[in-house]
Amino acid sequence: QSEDAPLIEIFEYFDNRVSLSVYEYETSSNDFSFRGATTIDSLVYPVYQNNFQQKMLLDKETWSNHSRSVFAQGFAYSTNESSVININYSEDGWRVIDNIHPSYILGIDLNLDAIPDLLVRDSSKMLSAYNYQLIKLPNFPIDYRISGNILAKNILGDNHPEIIAKSMDSSSIYIFDHQGSLLSTIATEKNDHLVLITTINQKNCIVTRFNIFQFNDYVDSQGNQWVSEHGDQGNSRMLDIQYTTSNTSEKIVSNAYCYPNPIKTNGGTIRIETNNPTYIEVKVYDAAGYFIKKYSNDVISNGISITEWKFDTSKLESGIYFAHLEAKANSSSKKSDYSQIIKIAVIK
Repeated sequence: QSEDAPLIEIFEYFDNRVSLSVYEYETSSNDFSFRGATTIDSLVYPVYQNNFQQKMLLDKETWSNHSRSVFAQGFAYSTNESSVININYSEDGWRVIDNIHPSYILGIDLNLDAIPDLLVRDSSKMLSAYNYQLIKLPNFPIDYRISGNILAKNILGDNHPEIIAKSMDSSSIYIFDHQGSLLSTIATEKNDHLVLITTINQKNCIVTRFNIFQFNDYVDSQGNQWVSEHGDQGNSRMLDIQYTTSNTSEKIVSNAYCYPNPIKTNGGTIRIETNNPTYIEVKVYDAAGYFIKKYSNDVISNGISITEWKFDTSKLESGIYFAHLEAKANSSSKKSDYSQIIKIAVIK
């Protein structure tokens, strides 16, 4: 209600009803005063928005759909028993990831491009990451199985968000970096669940059922955070990114690689992440310099985009291959604006 006298609403759930009690907290005196109580004759679930100024009570079915969704400016994602769906990707219709059986989903901007990425834990407890086009990010899934809530925020002061989750047996808290590498392990009780990330005395803190773990000084994440089970303490499941990136100041190619690498099957994928190019080309050569394959693409989408090509190695011998990448900001130009050599190992 106000900073000096905020209201505290307590929802108690019974079989087919909810009891809502309201208290007022006097910050000056540290006292609570009872304001009233009401009984709701159905199961409803609160969602708060606009800094707790707006409250919605969702019925059970609506809440079920809401709790399996992620919202961000211009993006919305949902899950069902076997799929993750980008429900408003407008360039070429819906995008779907099938056959992953998601059990938990959250939104976070891992690479700080002001576009939401998705973290998805599947039914086998593996954690994968996808960009806004639902293309899997490199280094995922991570090598550790996890359980319970997953939180994400920059708590170590390195600009990028960390990923926080409980171990498969719930005996430890794992802290991963934005690329899925394990940074730290904290031993905990098995029934000590992750609750939220918050700020206490200007320090980033992980709050669990029984403990508070303190980390580096608080840094404003500008909305790039998922600090409780449903995103924030208002259950909004909203990733509210409050920063932008300047396309003109970034390289025309932000990342280029082949995965998996080394390739031990009949093929891999060459992936190029670009920023406002008009033309990209990849030529693959063997170690002796003989030409193997050419890939090219006229890029028609503005902003950050991702191009992937399948690299068929079924007829290639084991060895080292070199993919020569060139990208142009102007397709009519004879000179490339960016070039890179991608080294690819093939093992059979």
